Amino acid sequence: MAWEIDVLVDVENAPVGEDWLREVAEAVLFAVGAQPPLGLSLVLAGDEALQRLNLAYLSREGTTDVLAFSMLEDDAFPPAPGSTPVLGEVFLSLPQAARQAEEYGHALKCELALLVTHGILHLLGYNDQETLEESRMHGEESRILEKLKGLL
Repeated sequence: MAWEIDVLVDVENAPVGEDWLREVAEAVLFAVGAQPPLGLSLVLAGDEALQRLNLAYLSREGTTDVLAFSMLEDDAFPPAPGSTPVLGEVFLSLPQAARQAEEYGHALKCELALLVTHGILHLLGYNDQETLEESRMHGEESRILEKLKGLL
């Protein structure tokens, strides 16, 4: 049994591919001790897609770097017997990640790995809306990113 990670790169000339994103997601799941079988979807998209999702689901205008939609929080659609439980979906904005990488002075792959990590942690129940929880989440991100250095 393994993780089932669906990846869609929905931007032209992306500097990373589906295999790399899948490898990062698997490394994050391994680092947090998630036990397979678990599924999730990752989508690398443009600003426009994240703007639409941000407005539709969070009522916020403008783009954002990452959005995570948990399937575990919704009991309305429990998994079918014998199927792989799905954590949810993570959407990443490649243009926003590129802007942030430049702003923070690190490589785009580092920023994308951070955003994948951040999104997956949200799927696992981490919250960055309160100070104490934000500190806990950022600590976990740092711990995981240290383990991901070989992929960057």
